[in-house]
Amino acid sequence: QDSSTTPIAEAKAFLDEKGVKYKEYNGTTVDEVGLAVDSLIADGVDAVFTPTDNTVMKDVIYAYTLRLIDDEGNTVSDYYANVRHYRNGVKLNGNISYNGTYGFKDGYQLKGLNRISGLLRYYNSEGRMYRDTIQNTSSGYYYIDKDGICIESKEIRLAAEYMAKYCEGDTLQEKMKSGFLYMAKNYPYVRVYNDTPSDEDDVPPFAIELFEYKAGTCYRYAAAFACIAKIAGYRSRFCFGYAGNLVHGWTEVYVDGRWLNCDPDAQLPSYGFPDYYPYMTVSHVWYVNKIWYSELSFDDGEAVWGRKTYY
Repeated sequence: QDSSTTPIAEAKAFLDEKGVKYKEYNGTTVDEVGLAVDSLIADGVDAVFTPTDNTVMKDVIYAYTLRLIDDEGNTVSDYYANVRHYRNGVKLNGNISYNGTYGFKDGYQLKGLNRISGLLRYYNSEGRMYRDTIQNTSSGYYYIDKDGICIESKEIRLAAEYMAKYCEGDTLQEKMKSGFLYMAKNYPYVRVYNDTPSDEDDVPPFAIELFEYKAGTCYRYAAAFACIAKIAGYRSRFCFGYAGNLVHGWTEVYVDGRWLNCDPDAQLPSYGFPDYYPYMTVSHVWYVNKIWYSELSFDDGEAVWGRKTYY
């Protein structure tokens, strides 16, 4: 209601009936209303009522909450958990950006996993949407991309769980580096015959098998580490070719304008290379001949392995 004359009059009548004293300040702009509230607080009042359904406060989001305070000023009860939020007199729905992104449905803040317009998102206990992080939810681990979308493909979920459980570091990039060495030293090579990949469709199962069985071949290391590198924020791709006369698979990561080699298979203890010797190298530690590659990307909550591209 413009100018909020009716709710103000009703509030005054209620306070007069109860014998409660009050002070009144007026403002005609958002800044003036803010200063009025500050003045009331400075005057030591016990509660502040700010009508926000008028044109002065248009587009400002408010949640009306209650607190119970004892005679000494100690909080007896905090705000109610389920507070309905409005903007311009309309219950909030969808994502709202204000010092972060918050999700709403029918005026209530979203918490935990919620599917909005077909895309899965995660909101913390304060209703803030998470971005670019790994989160353990009630439904298991997810990587949440920079747009706040949970990537639901199985190989990415397993990679997120691997990074959360076994990789050290404060950032996803640090976890990626830690995960490179952990994979090589804890996931042994197990030969599998007649499993040479023919195209991009063969790559996701390789990654899934590596994470599930904790062992694998060069193809499985390469596919799994491409997932890890992508979560860490890099462009990454699965590469197939030859190392000498043997078929081989490895990962490439795009850094500072060039593709670098990352090969967990070459880091296996049996080869005797120093730690991280085959990690982020311009030249592969072996002579390799790349035949084709498949680059990994994310699109609307799914992992997309690019069409096989011949080198």
